[in-house]
Amino acid sequence: MADLTRGKTFTTTETVTNTKLHQLVDSATIANIASADFALAATNPIHVGTTAPSDSNSKFWYDTTNNLFLVKDAGGTFQPTGRGHEYTNKSGASLDAGDLVILDTANATAVKTTTSASSVDAWGVCVNTAANDATVYVLTEGFVPALKVTGATAIGDYLYTSTTAKKADPNSSYLEGAFARSLTADSSSVEVQLLGGGAAQFVTSSNTVRYTTGSFTSDGTNNRTITTSIPVGSTLVEILVTNQNQGTYSHWHSGDSGNHLGGAGSISMNVNGTTTFSISGLDFIVGTAGVNSGAVSVGWTAKYVV
Repeated sequence: MADLTRGKTFTTTETVTNTKLHQLVDSATIANIASADFALAATNPIHVGTTAPSDSNSKFWYDTTNNLFLVKDAGGTFQPTGRGHEYTNKSGASLDAGDLVILDTANATAVKTTTSASSVDAWGVCVNTAANDATVYVLTEGFVPALKVTGATAIGDYLYTSTTAKKADPNSSYLEGAFARSLTADSSSVEVQLLGGGAAQFVTSSNTVRYTTGSFTSDGTNNRTITTSIPVGSTLVEILVTNQNQGTYSHWHSGDSGNHLGGAGSISMNVNGTTTFSISGLDFIVGTAGVNSGAVSVGWTAKYVV
């Protein structure tokens, strides 16, 4: 039990006045508050001590050994909270805990949402509900107990802004716009570690060329569909193919009737499950004579720019 000391002591014959009554309360002191006094009898929302609370009702723990404030995650483990700040919600709509926001460069100390993929303005994750123009608290560094995602996310995936407002896109590759990394696996909300300090932590210069590769077996026809994926935010430059059995260099092309097959091939490019384009009427050239000799192993390389 804490010790409360009154701010004024009246004598037997002393006159009571408004000023003296204020002094009685306003000058009072409280001391010797026990850690147990912070815990409510019913729910024990706050625990102060050297070890984590064992009762199931406790949601918060102040670790007096390490001077850390920890919050219980969905799995029942106490985790240190990330660092954040209060901002003004300038998204034009309400924000909720778990929503992804970017820096609003048009307003001071403000955030908003985006529908641009892999934005380098990714800023942090909301931890409260806030109406438009109201104060919203945003974690910008450290552990975040819940970030909304667009779909299946694996442990270790990097997170990026997406074309869906308030939600992050997962990707196993570390590319431009990465702002967090997933600590759990789920398709709607995951625990993440922000990569630090607000804003995306991986920014490349323009026109950085990269490649992805694969192969298929040609069965003697030219009707082929190549399906692959390139990172979100990248631009496909071209597809090159090679006859791996003979080592001859080949390519897909259209509009030429010489030294190749009949022109019924097609290519479709798929980015994270979405077909970005499909081209038909293409020809697969194999060797200088343009003769497909039967079943051969064919490798392909997709060249793209991030």
